[in-house]
Amino acid sequence: MQMNGQLESVMNQRTWSSQITGKIRLRLYNARLRGWWWMLQQRHRVKKRFGLLPDAAERRIVIGLGMHRTGTKSLCAYLRNLGLRDIHWPWWCDRQVSGLVNDPEGVVGILEPLLYNYDCFADFPFPGLYRVLDRRFPNSRFILVRRDPASWVRSVQKHWELETSAYRLHPFEEVVYRRYEPSDLNLLTINDAPTLISKFAQHAEEVQAYFDGTGDKLLVVDLEDDRINARISEFLGMRVRPYPHA
Repeated sequence: MQMNGQLESVMNQRTWSSQITGKIRLRLYNARLRGWWWMLQQRHRVKKRFGLLPDAAERRIVIGLGMHRTGTKSLCAYLRNLGLRDIHWPWWCDRQVSGLVNDPEGVVGILEPLLYNYDCFADFPFPGLYRVLDRRFPNSRFILVRRDPASWVRSVQKHWELETSAYRLHPFEEVVYRRYEPSDLNLLTINDAPTLISKFAQHAEEVQAYFDGTGDKLLVVDLEDDRINARISEFLGMRVRPYPHA
């Protein structure tokens, strides 16, 4: 019994030590990433000041306009496999964006260093910025990945753990959701499923209406489509590769 108690004590100490080490590593990683972001911003400011940025009108970037939980990681992984440099959920910008959730122009201004240094973008806040991005980068391509609404809202509820507690929207999420509910939509519960589905449908409708008649700027594809990889590659004029499920 004494041996078992000593063994349990040792294991608890190791678990505690492992947790502390993990937290330290995460903080160091986050600090390094924010440091990288600061440096990227400074380089971008210098290039902009001296007119060294490429012409935005000629720059072609790819923007995923599907809401969160519509396979945004898989889309980024596929575009990465095609040779594009991707950005998914740039959380390290959140502090700068937090006061601009109702200002898409301001948010795009914050994200500008990424938009000039990477090729494709998905997940929040990008789905809420398509009008500004289309004006600034008119040669860009946009991909709207749709998902069955009932499946989507279940995924959101699980991701936000709404079964156990309310969820306060992240600034990036507010950038998108406040387009359709500009007042007090920032704290959500399990009972808000109809509201979420309504905003989900409204987003898809408004995206398609905005790009209607613009030629080949927008691809609309379903997440469940077996040919999603072929359709994306044909849209971008690139070779077809296997589609990942991240």
